[in-house]
Amino acid sequence: MSETELEEVRSYSWKFYVGIVLIVLSTLIGVATKILIFIYLQDVFWFWFNIILYILSWPMLILGVWWVGKEYADKIKRYASYRFYQESLKKGTQKAYTLTKAGTVKLRDTARRRSERVRAGARKLKSKMKEGIKKPFSKKSS
Repeated sequence: MSETELEEVRSYSWKFYVGIVLIVLSTLIGVATKILIFIYLQDVFWFWFNIILYILSWPMLILGVWWVGKEYADKIKRYASYRFYQESLKKGTQKAYTLTKAGTVKLRDTARRRSERVRAGARKLKSKMKEGIKKPFSKKSS
């Protein structure tokens, strides 16, 4: 799965967030109207106005719960499925394999370069030693 597909799996749609707003707004309206119903118990207009407002807050709540619940249930269903964990395990194994392979190649190349440097240094040392050994035994010219 690519990064964009992974982001789509993690993020929620605009309906989810609007649903949360509707739930919170409906709850706040419901609590406020319940309080106002008891405050304006004697005033008929405000009493019925608050009752109607309270009743109108219910469709907002139902719609919000529907949008949030449906999407959240779909996400939970996805995470509860065997296939999700199988895909996740497959991706994790592939990622571990790729990282291990890259690390091994890097280690091999680094070791090869260091070995070449050591060999080159050994060749230089060997040639210097051969030159140093030959000089004392060489014939001196007059």
